[in-house]
Amino acid sequence: MAKTKIVKTRKYRWRVWVMTFFTIMVTAQIISAIGLRTYQTSLSVKIQQTERAIAVLQTENEALQVDIGRLSNYNRIVAMANEQGYSSVNQNVISVINRND
Repeated sequence: MAKTKIVKTRKYRWRVWVMTFFTIMVTAQIISAIGLRTYQTSLSVKIQQTERAIAVLQTENEALQVDIGRLSNYNRIVAMANEQGYSSVNQNVISVINRND
């Protein structure tokens, strides 16, 4: 009977390390891609909320500007002053007109 020769294959340890490193890097890449996508989505939601808040504040500002214009009417102020018993002396009255509006 012939002797069988057993050939031992040599395992290279660096192959195990390379495969482990590769697996870890692929997993890290997938996790970071998911994390970045989630962060981007949350930032988009915050941007939309901020834009909505800005639109609401702009509407309120426009309404307040209309109220300011209505309340600062000269005739209204003179009528209120007369109701309180004040009278105007034309020498002391200064009219200020805003030309920008």
